[in-house]
Amino acid sequence: MPGRCTWTATSNANWLTITAGSSGAGNSTVAFAVAANTLGPRTGLLTIGTQTFTVRQAGVATPRLIRVNATSAALGSSGVPVAVELVAQGDENALGFTLSFDPAVLSNPQAALGADAVGAQLAANTNQTAQGRLGLAVALPAGQKFAAGTRQLAVVTFSIAAAAPAAMTMLDFDDLPSAREVSDVSANALPASYQGGALGVVPGVEGDVAPRPQGNGSVTITDWVQVGRLVAGLDAAAPGVEFQRADCAPRDTCGDGRLTVSDWTQAGRYAIGTDAALAAGGPAVAAVNSSLAAGVQSTGFSRNGRTATQPPKGGTLNTRALRTVWLTNATQQTRTVRVVNATAAQGATASVAIELTAQGNENAVGFSLSFNPAVLSNPQAVLGSGATGTTLNLNTNQAGRVGVAMAQSPGVAFTAGTRQLLVVTFNVASGAAVGTTALSFGDQPIAREVSGVSATPLPADFTAGAVTVVGAVANVSAASFTGAQLASEAIVSAFGTRLATTTQSATVTPLPTTLAGTRVLVRDSAGTERAAPLFFVSPQQLNYLVPAGTVAGTATISITSGDGSLSLGVATMATIAPGLFTANANGQGVPAAVALRVRGDGAQAFETVAQFVAGRFIPAPIDLGPEGEQVILLLFGTGVRGRSALAAVTCVLGGISVPVSFAGAQGDLAGLDQLNVGPLPRALAGRGEVDLVLTVDGRAANAVRVSFR
Repeated sequence: MPGRCTWTATSNANWLTITAGSSGAGNSTVAFAVAANTLGPRTGLLTIGTQTFTVRQAGVATPRLIRVNATSAALGSSGVPVAVELVAQGDENALGFTLSFDPAVLSNPQAALGADAVGAQLAANTNQTAQGRLGLAVALPAGQKFAAGTRQLAVVTFSIAAAAPAAMTMLDFDDLPSAREVSDVSANALPASYQGGALGVVPGVEGDVAPRPQGNGSVTITDWVQVGRLVAGLDAAAPGVEFQRADCAPRDTCGDGRLTVSDWTQAGRYAIGTDAALAAGGPAVAAVNSSLAAGVQSTGFSRNGRTATQPPKGGTLNTRALRTVWLTNATQQTRTVRVVNATAAQGATASVAIELTAQGNENAVGFSLSFNPAVLSNPQAVLGSGATGTTLNLNTNQAGRVGVAMAQSPGVAFTAGTRQLLVVTFNVASGAAVGTTALSFGDQPIAREVSGVSATPLPADFTAGAVTVVGAVANVSAASFTGAQLASEAIVSAFGTRLATTTQSATVTPLPTTLAGTRVLVRDSAGTERAAPLFFVSPQQLNYLVPAGTVAGTATISITSGDGSLSLGVATMATIAPGLFTANANGQGVPAAVALRVRGDGAQAFETVAQFVAGRFIPAPIDLGPEGEQVILLLFGTGVRGRSALAAVTCVLGGISVPVSFAGAQGDLAGLDQLNVGPLPRALAGRGEVDLVLTVDGRAANAVRVSFR
């Protein structure tokens, strides 16, 4: 913006002598030519260095001036603002003019009222914009005037051609299609001067991509975040200046036509000032082979700007997949990114770890993981144990692929050794075929690359892996047939396919841990794995005892049949998981129980509480007998023995609380628990069928039904 300084006229009226101390250019005296102003006072423009000054005679009002106020913007930018200002004397009502520009550099002019023209009308003539001319008219309502001083009339925004030269481009005033004129409120033309301006077209700086699309001339942590999103494909880099700035690695070439994690690392180095900013350069569009992994060359790999075409002395040629690298004898440890093989059941989830064998100079890792979407779906990723503090960008926009870009803070490296980068969890289709499904590395949507802290691609191997899909097994209480929770030393029924090659029951005591070649292993939440004693095995069902010592938490149950078929399941273990056996062996209806009758003379007799009718067991009515007789109900279940205290076991029969005199291990059969409930209150006589609800430590067992007459 023009500055101001005072001047004193010499005896020669066509020359002025000024003192430029107020401009910051020192107190030197400068002489320059001016033209006589028709209004009386003489004015002139003086440029000192990069500053232009309007020079006027002291004590005389500022002449009326319409001028262009432009700064600078980058190649390929859009929405670049150019302000048109009026230096007003206070009597101006309307103005017209044409703004001329170079259409090879500037295009798509869009005009809007300026900040000091609120309430005015704006008319734009765009018929000659292809020739570089935009006509404008700004008019206040009748009788209104612009206040004296500098007033912003309009703001015209332009797009700058990406292919334009980085230089100054002029914006000036013309009379076609709109003539230059200033009018007062009485429709009188007012004299005025018109001053054009220059817009600096600059290449911008590497890594400057925020705010999108042209950046703001500096690289900050926001640019680092935005480059990470562009590398991950979460945002698409527009061809031209945005791609050119995002593709900032290798630094010595201002990019290579590919967006990889090395660009992310380099943007971080710019953001924290490790590397000085560079003017934007390099490719403006993606290279044709941009999908190839970084560093892939048929003759070697680039190190410190040099490409090896022959093996180093004592080295060997190691070709793996798309990547050819020279390995010297001094570097025996190969940098590797690998999939750790996993096993998962049909209909369950598969957790797959990705590891990096690091050498201690890796800052960022990028790759795409390909999978069969008919088998695996809904990939979700979390940072692994070796990637604490790492920023992760995940791209799940492509079916059958998940793109991963992850980076440490700028300048920070992964510690040398094997590091778990992340864990990807998939849903396994319930109908997936038993067998292996591959997890391989690719370059879409994110290219394979390991970047060093200096933003140099590092040679690395990417080793694929697989998920082995096995049969699913459901584990439920053998008493209640619910699987919400199981308990140590409880009896469990497992359901699946190919659990055993034949049907066989245990005939020995203690129970065997292998039966007909089938073996069950229970790995508890503490990581301890124990073999489970087996009661019975068949191809689709087996019964086992949860090993003693199994701690609470999520446990994994793996079943291996005699032919090697593996089935997996999970279960939540608790201290207690009360369940009552039923006569129909389905956890419902009449309990598998007996009634103990104690007569008045002390004689005892056991009576059934179930009767078999029409192919199933139903409650047999219990006769409470005459006064003086007691009836005690003996229930059998599992998952009860871990109770905290006998007082924590309650029983409600038909809404009536009944005392529990015993709750613990039955003693003769492994895993079987017994509960003695009674004496049964005589108020139950004649009630018919009622619910029996057993609660242990606040956890209810499956409800059963008994009958009274």
